[in-house]
Amino acid sequence: MSELPNNIRSRIESLGIHFECKGTIKTSMNHIERETWILEYEGSQFVYVAGQKNVTLGWDTHQCPLGDGVLDDLREYFEQGQEYYQDQMAEMKEYYAQQITKSNAKKADELRAELAEELENLKEEMQDAGCTSWTDFMAKWNAHLSECLSPLRTADIGDLIVEVDCRYLEQDAPSLTEAVRSLKEGPFTLATEDEWEYLCNGGARTLFRWGDTLCDVLPEIFNVGCVSDVREKSILEQANMLGLFIAYNSYKYEIIDNTMYVKGGDGGCSLCGGDGAIYILPCYTAFYREQTITFVIVGSFVCRDRKRRDSHMARKIAFFDIDGTLTSELDGSVPADAALAIAAARANGNLMFINTGRCFQNVERRFREVGWDGYVCGCGTNIYCGGQDVLHVAQTHSTIMQLLRAARAADVDILFESRGFVAFDLSRPLHHPDAVRQYESFARRYHDMPEDLESPNFFADKFVIWYQEEAQLEAFRRVSDKWFDCIDRGGTFREFVPYGYSKATGIQYVLNHYHLNLSDAYALGDSNNDLPMLSYVPHSIAMGNASPESLFAQVEYVTAKSSCGGIRQALEHYNFI
Repeated sequence: MSELPNNIRSRIESLGIHFECKGTIKTSMNHIERETWILEYEGSQFVYVAGQKNVTLGWDTHQCPLGDGVLDDLREYFEQGQEYYQDQMAEMKEYYAQQITKSNAKKADELRAELAEELENLKEEMQDAGCTSWTDFMAKWNAHLSECLSPLRTADIGDLIVEVDCRYLEQDAPSLTEAVRSLKEGPFTLATEDEWEYLCNGGARTLFRWGDTLCDVLPEIFNVGCVSDVREKSILEQANMLGLFIAYNSYKYEIIDNTMYVKGGDGGCSLCGGDGAIYILPCYTAFYREQTITFVIVGSFVCRDRKRRDSHMARKIAFFDIDGTLTSELDGSVPADAALAIAAARANGNLMFINTGRCFQNVERRFREVGWDGYVCGCGTNIYCGGQDVLHVAQTHSTIMQLLRAARAADVDILFESRGFVAFDLSRPLHHPDAVRQYESFARRYHDMPEDLESPNFFADKFVIWYQEEAQLEAFRRVSDKWFDCIDRGGTFREFVPYGYSKATGIQYVLNHYHLNLSDAYALGDSNNDLPMLSYVPHSIAMGNASPESLFAQVEYVTAKSSCGGIRQALEHYNFI
C-alpha cells in the first residue's frame, strides 16, 4: 500500500485485513469533490471511506428546507395535476351536456344526478392527489416524506472499507436473520443503519443525491433506455460521491446489520414512474426503512475499526417499564434503592433506558430525575438517545382525521398522544369515567392539550380509546385496523400503535444506535403489555408483583417486588452493579 498516504495506510492496517491499493478515484457532485482509494481483497474491490464525527443524517420537513429548484419543479407538477383534473371535469360536463340534450325530462334528471356524482368523485380524487391547492399539495408531499424518510439525527461514522458493489442473494434465500448472519461470517460485517445511510447519500444534504432539481433528471430515471437523450447509464446506476454503486436497483432491497429492516428499493416506482414523481424513494438521500421483504435482497460487506466495535460491545443495556416496574406497586413512588441501583449501573458504564407506551411528555419529571441514558416512548414511535431525539414517527393529518371521524361515529372517547401534547376530542362530552379521570389528571399536571383537532397542523403518534359496548370497538376498528395494532389493556380500554412499531422495535433501534448486540440487552416489566420487549430480548426479567402470574413462566428471571428492592436485586443478579 505504498501509494497511500501514511496516515491513511496506518488506518487501513489497523483494521487487521490486508488490502492491496489499486489506485485513486475522484468524484464530483453537488459542487463537492472527493478523492478516495480503490482497494482489493481476494478479487473484490473496496473503497476507503474516512470517518467523520457529528454527521447529519435523516430528514425533517420542518427543519430541512427544500431547495428552490425542487420547489419550482413541484409547483410544475402541481399545476399539471390541476390542469389534468380541470380537463377531465370539462370533458365530463361536455359529454353529459350532449347526452342530456338528447334525452327526455326524466332521463335528463337522472343524467344530471349522475354528472353531479361523477364530478364529486373526481373532486375527491383531486383532493386525494393534493391538487386542490398548493397548500394541500405540499402537505401531501411533506406527509409522504415524513412517512418514508429516516429521522433527522447526528451520528459518528468511523473509518470504513466498503465493497464497491453489492452481492446478490437469491429470491429463495433463507430468512433475513439467517441471511444477515451468513453475510457477517468471516472478517467482514454489514453496515449499521447510520453507516449505510451515510454511504448511500455520499455526504449530500440535499433531498436528492444530484442536488435540488427534479424535472431535468426524471426522463433519465423513468423509462430508462426509451428516451433519446438519456445517458449511457442513468444517474441511479452511476457511482455516487464515495465511488459506490448503492441503492441503484429499485427492485432490490439492501441488507444492513439489522434483522428487522432492509433499505432501498420501492418495487419499481423509480424505474417506471407509475406512481408519479414524488414517489422516487431510491433517489432520496435520507433513506427509508422497509419491513416487508418481497423482492431480491443484496448486501455490501463493510470492514470497520474492531477496537471501536469491541469497546461498544463490552457494556450492557437495560430497558425498564414504568408503572409497577420502576414504580412501587403499593403507592406509585420510585423506590430510593431502585434509583440508586440504576445510578450505580450507569456509573459502571452500562446504559439505562425507560421503555414505555407513554409518549415523552407523559414521562413525568419524577421519573426523568432518576437519570437515564435515553427513552423509548410511545411503544417505539419516539426515541431519545443521550438527550437527542433520534426517532419520531408521526401519523399524517389525513390519517388522524379519519380516526377522529371514526371515533365520533362509534361514539368512543379518544385520546391522541404525541411527544409534546395529549389531546382529547372535546367536540362531545367524555362518556367513560376513566376517560374523564384521565382528562382531569392531565389538566392538574398542566399538560399541553390542544382542542382544535381539525387544524391542518394537528398530528399525533398513537392513541387510546375508551368504549362502553363491544359493537363500538368493532365499528371503530373497521377504520383503525388499516394502520394500527390494537392492544388490549384490560376492561374497555384499548391502546393503538402503528403497525411495525412496539417496545421491541424500539429496543432494536437503540441497539443499532449504540452498535450493541441483542445478547447485551435486558428488559424489566410487570404485565402482559411488556411481553413484546420481554420476549424479544434474551434476558427478560419480571417483577415479583407482575400480573398475571403466568408472566413468570415466560421470562428468564423473576426478581422481588418493586417495593421490596426488585430492581436492585435484578441488576445485582446480572452483574450490572
